[in-house]
Amino acid sequence: MNDLVARLALLAAHNQTISYGA
Repeated sequence: MNDLVARLALLAAHNQTISYGA
C-alpha cells in the first residue's frame, strides 16, 4: 500500500470517528 493512501485512509477513519463521536 502506498504511504499516501495509508495516510488518506487513516484521515478518513479519523474524520468518521469524530463525526460519530460528536
